Amino acid sequence: LKGPCPRSRALAVAGCLAGMARTCSPLPRAALQRTAVVAVWYAALQCSPAKAQTEWFDVTKFRGPGQCERMGCLSVRLDYCRDHLQGFYLREKGCPAGEMCTDCSHGNMTVEAICRCENPPYGVQVSYGQNCGMGRNCDEGICFRPCSTFLHITTCPTENCAWQSQTMSCVDKPKQPDPTQWVVAQDGPARATRREAEDVVILTPSALFPMSFESFRHSALGFRIKGILIDSLVDLQSLFLEMDLDTNGILSLTEFAILPDVLNRVEVQAAKFLKDEELRDASAMAAQQARRLQEVPEGFEPVITPDTCNSKRPREYFCSFDTSCKKDCRECGWKSATDTAFASFVRPT
Repeated sequence: LKGPCPRSRALAVAGCLAGMARTCSPLPRAALQRTAVVAVWYAALQCSPAKAQTEWFDVTKFRGPGQCERMGCLSVRLDYCRDHLQGFYLREKGCPAGEMCTDCSHGNMTVEAICRCENPPYGVQVSYGQNCGMGRNCDEGICFRPCSTFLHITTCPTENCAWQSQTMSCVDKPKQPDPTQWVVAQDGPARATRREAEDVVILTPSALFPMSFESFRHSALGFRIKGILIDSLVDLQSLFLEMDLDTNGILSLTEFAILPDVLNRVEVQAAKFLKDEELRDASAMAAQQARRLQEVPEGFEPVITPDTCNSKRPREYFCSFDTSCKKDCRECGWKSATDTAFASFVRPT
């Protein structure tokens, strides 16, 4: 069985069977008791340490831009409550009553963050009109004071402050620079894609790095290569992975600098795409023209002439009696004719 250990289900079945054995049940009591013993033995077998250690749990070797984190539960025997490797997995377990999982040694893209349970910081709740500060928390709204006076991650407000995991302190939230749209580099006369990509690298501020896939995608939308939207030529996730040389899920300034080479290859692909599209359009137009020549409008009867019969293969013969083509002249037959002009012999007067 995959997933959580089925101990609770097996024990529930065993308890149910034992209850049936004590009441009026159509099954023999001895049979119910034997079945309950088997259910308990199955639960012990499934929840043995060997079974838990061999449980399958996959973790990808590299991080993709569209990859989800694998969620899992930590063993109750571990002394920490949270194991998080950003973009790969998140394993957690609950803390004892009255404690919270906030005592963390923060990691990075390659080192997991380990958190342990701790007592919450001391504080009392105050309402509007009362003094607030360290140890005096607002029950609604926020206590507007310098960010450095918030000493715990749970009290550091997210509106104007940010918790810095390296120094374990609450600091002013840095202003996030606006992402540079690639289409800005296409203002003015048309140029080669490589030249436009070089301008994109120059115009992108260094404060945007390391760059996430969301920021990369937002900046690339609307950019055109040979008049075609870039997301119609190539999958932006594939483009991001091609530039992410160390496959850590983010782009550094050095990795982003290869954008001109990458977009130059996309331009070659766009030229081939346009050429193939022109060939497809020409073939479709020729086929449509051929259909127009072959189609006969409804109610239209073509005029058959000797040239029409002579152009057929095998050659046919024109029959003037019924204005049709015949494969054999003998099929044409004879047409009876009536002479309406007549004369009769009369005696002279």
